[in-house]
Amino acid sequence: MTYKKKLIEVALPLQIINTESAREKNIRHGHPSTFHLWWARRPLAACRAVIWASLIDDPSSQPEKFPSAGEQENERKRLFSVLESIIHWDDAHNPSRIQSAKEELKALVGELPPILDPFTGGGTIPYEAQRLGLKAVANDLNPVACLINKAMLDFPHRFEGVRAISSDNENSVLSNQGFLGISEDVKHYARVLKDRVYAKVKDYYPSVKVVKGKNTVELFPAAWLWARTVTCPNPACRATTPLLKSFNISTKRSTEHHLHPIIKKRSVEFEIKKGKSRATQGTMGRAGTSCLVCGESISLEYIRAEGQAKRLGTYGTAVVVDTADGRGFFSFSNDYPTIPEVDLSFLEPDLSTHPQYMSAPRYGYTRHVDLYTKRQAFTLAMFCQELESLFEEIKANAIKEFKSIGEPLRLGGAGGLAYSEMIKVFLAISIDKTVARNNALCPWEAPMNRLAHAFGMQTVSIKWDFAEANPFAGAGGDFLGAVNSLCEVIEAIPSAPPAEVLNGSATTVKFSSPVVVCTDPPYYDNVPYADLSDIFYVWLRRNLKSEFPEVFKTLLAPKSEELVADQYRHGSRSEAKSFFEEGLKQTFANILNIQDRRFPITVFYAFKQSEGSEDDDGTASTGWETVLEGMISSGLMICGTWPIRTEQPKRLRDRLSNALASSIVLVCRPRPDSALTVSRRQFVQQLKAELPGAIRNLLTSGIAAVDLQQSAIGPGISVFSRYAKVLEADDSTMSVHSALVVINQVLDEVLAQADSNFDSITRWAIAWFEQYGFDAGPFGEANTLSQAKNVSVAGLTNSGIVTARAGRVSLIKKDGLEDDWTPVEGTPVPVWLATMHLIHALEISGESAAGGLLRLLGATGSACIELAYRCYALCEKKGWAQEAILFNNLVTSWSEIQKQALNHQGTQTILEI
Repeated sequence: MTYKKKLIEVALPLQIINTESAREKNIRHGHPSTFHLWWARRPLAACRAVIWASLIDDPSSQPEKFPSAGEQENERKRLFSVLESIIHWDDAHNPSRIQSAKEELKALVGELPPILDPFTGGGTIPYEAQRLGLKAVANDLNPVACLINKAMLDFPHRFEGVRAISSDNENSVLSNQGFLGISEDVKHYARVLKDRVYAKVKDYYPSVKVVKGKNTVELFPAAWLWARTVTCPNPACRATTPLLKSFNISTKRSTEHHLHPIIKKRSVEFEIKKGKSRATQGTMGRAGTSCLVCGESISLEYIRAEGQAKRLGTYGTAVVVDTADGRGFFSFSNDYPTIPEVDLSFLEPDLSTHPQYMSAPRYGYTRHVDLYTKRQAFTLAMFCQELESLFEEIKANAIKEFKSIGEPLRLGGAGGLAYSEMIKVFLAISIDKTVARNNALCPWEAPMNRLAHAFGMQTVSIKWDFAEANPFAGAGGDFLGAVNSLCEVIEAIPSAPPAEVLNGSATTVKFSSPVVVCTDPPYYDNVPYADLSDIFYVWLRRNLKSEFPEVFKTLLAPKSEELVADQYRHGSRSEAKSFFEEGLKQTFANILNIQDRRFPITVFYAFKQSEGSEDDDGTASTGWETVLEGMISSGLMICGTWPIRTEQPKRLRDRLSNALASSIVLVCRPRPDSALTVSRRQFVQQLKAELPGAIRNLLTSGIAAVDLQQSAIGPGISVFSRYAKVLEADDSTMSVHSALVVINQVLDEVLAQADSNFDSITRWAIAWFEQYGFDAGPFGEANTLSQAKNVSVAGLTNSGIVTARAGRVSLIKKDGLEDDWTPVEGTPVPVWLATMHLIHALEISGESAAGGLLRLLGATGSACIELAYRCYALCEKKGWAQEAILFNNLVTSWSEIQKQALNHQGTQTILEI
């Protein structure tokens, strides 16, 4: 069928989308990412932009309105301005701006189609569909994700504008105030719940008595710090040995404290002292520890065996309190009564023993109940128990206010019963949020002087020393803190009709009318969310099984259907690959059947192509192969690709690493029946014709260097996917893997050809860097290469890019450059030298200093970004991670450096080669 091209198939204002997507990762208050701890949400700005641009006609599709290229470009700019007006976080909450975007959609699209995300996860895509006035359909196999989406996308929209049932004042929340009434009720009943629980458990949360002058002051603890312990294997010692990653408990300026060990006959005690510890690490290292009493080595294998025999213990090291002078640390005391027995049968199921993501079971923590101290498990169970009795009061008040019982939530109810169930859902989610910071896997962050939740990485990992939060105080794990952050999200929910939230497999999801699919599918073998989500599932099931029996019908989250290539789950790598590949094929085939053909399918994908590769050439990965194979074999062709920055560059796994920063948004259409069959030679010819222009567009879009090779897959595979077949020399059909290898080879050629645009000194430096990096090489080779590039070693030395001594030549590293270097007006500056000085200025003085230098470099500076991309590609190919980071940092900061260059006063000096 013929279709009109949409804006996303032609152009996007990438720079502003990427800037806002990256900035959004630091927004907490009211952001859906704080609603519940669910992993890997896409930024709202990126999803908003992709959805809107997928529905709007590109001006080239309207030649009757915009006959000339100039008129089309002007209209495109106008559409960009509309899109840009709603990208910023604050703009997205501006009713007039959102209304303008909605009206633009209605005017250009007419009847708006439903948006379906078959892999909804945390719900970003349908959330943004609702903001744009679209009917949203959310589907996920995981019950925790399903419940989150019902609570955020469906339930509150049934009660928009209601006043709070918990207030006697009829004017407490007016009917035109969105979701404030719901928020007020959640906060009110949360306070009631907290008070009732505290009344039952307060004896187990004793205060700390602190002597101040002549007075003794009682302070309420914010947290308790613990260390796991193991018995020394030396028969003559058998001392209890603490396992600590660090002796420091606070390294924050003016509050530095550390634990000082006091060695006793068969044990170790700790004294709290001010200042940082002189020890660079605690007792625990990668290979194990040593007994502090006798010095005996204690291997990790021994600790693991002791854990499996249930012989690891815990030892309290410090109590954290908040004082008028700031956060303080005091000696630990266990002077509270014995924790009573309570029904914890719902925590008895075994934890997953996934070897990659679940390390806790290896050390004997095999059941869910093992992840909590006795006090934590008891207190959290009391929250669940009191929620049951409080729910009856909420229900009575809601039925009185609504003057009817009505149907339950699960049957579409919008009366008193449904409202009370919704409030219970929000309180249950708040308990779930509290669990994330109230378990025995939570680290204490000494630099920030605070407790962190247990899932900074997507694992359930053992913590040798951990923090136990006080859920009734404020060190980051308090219950009301979890409630308040959830209510901020409720209050910010966009006004919209309720979404339809489905709980099933993406391979079979159906909808009654054609939909537009925008989705973020699983990333091959990256994370088995079903295993991780069990931590939250057991608590949600305990609290909400009666209200949602179909969602919580299994003891733990279902795992066998989860679309992830997990060899542990499927028995072998090949079986896991087959399962994932077949599942994706079925999913995309199913999507084709329900997709509204007027619009493209958009797919976010952020699996780095070098990860998981089984190939020596490192040019393709199983993850990319399978998702592309699933698309292409189901009849899709890729007609557009956009690198959109969706990953937080400072997330835990990326620190000091070269991790992927962007998702590639793949824009897909059904491949026409008339698609041609071509030879390998014809495919390569077409690649060489199209890829250079596509690469130039990528370089000017501000794509991170770390993402360049990843992003080049898009325009390359779009060429491949438009053909019915590409035939190899032996008439066999070219595989997706072979196509990716060819694409990367052509990419290398395109980047190498760009070297001819650089000055001769820079061309020499690139060739030398490719061979030796910043290491020294023989003078003879340097001389031969310099003659080929029409320069001399002496000239290279004089230019300031190399040192030559004792028959060895090496490129000067950034640390060997002058701190206050500036170009001399009228003297040519090699692009290599300019680039290295920009990297140096960025590192030692920041973006403002680099911007000032860029302004002085003039036209030469514009070539530095191209060189940075080129050098990054060489570093990645060579596996030089530290060198790669230098060039990637320059690229990712380039937009801001350019802004700073414009802000610097004075006359711009033009220095060209």
